[in-house]
Amino acid sequence: MAKEAIGSNAIFTGTQKGLTITGSKCYAYSGNIIINNTTADLLTFNTGKHILEVNIYWYGRIAHVGGSKIIQQLVTFNGINIFDNTRLTGTGTPWQDFDVMPFIIPPFTLVNVSLANDNVGDIIYGANLTGKVVE
Repeated sequence: MAKEAIGSNAIFTGTQKGLTITGSKCYAYSGNIIINNTTADLLTFNTGKHILEVNIYWYGRIAHVGGSKIIQQLVTFNGINIFDNTRLTGTGTPWQDFDVMPFIIPPFTLVNVSLANDNVGDIIYGANLTGKVVE
C-alpha cells in the first residue's frame, strides 16, 4: 500500500476520543485511561455520511492484571454489540497487548469502543482507531 501525505500543516494536538477525518484518512485516540473493576468508554463518535474502513487497537499492561481476571473488549454500532471479546487472564495466553481488529462501519452509525476489567487495582488501558474513508 502506498503512503499518502495528509498535508504539511497537519499536527497532532493530543487525544481525540471522537473521530477525526483528514482527507481520505480517519483516526481516533483515547490516550491512557485508568480502569479498575468497571467498563470505560474509550472512543465514541458518529460516522456521519461516511463509510469507514478502520482498524481498532486496544492496548494496556495486561500482564499486570494477574490470574483469573476478566478483560472484555466491546464495540457497539448504534447500541448493538458488534464485537465482544472476553478473555480470562492467566490461561496460558502470553499476550501483552490486544489484537488489531478490522471493521467496516456504515454511514450514520454511533460507534462506541470500550474495555472492561474486574481487576483489583488501577490498570492503564487505551484504544486507537486508524483507517480510511471509503465513501
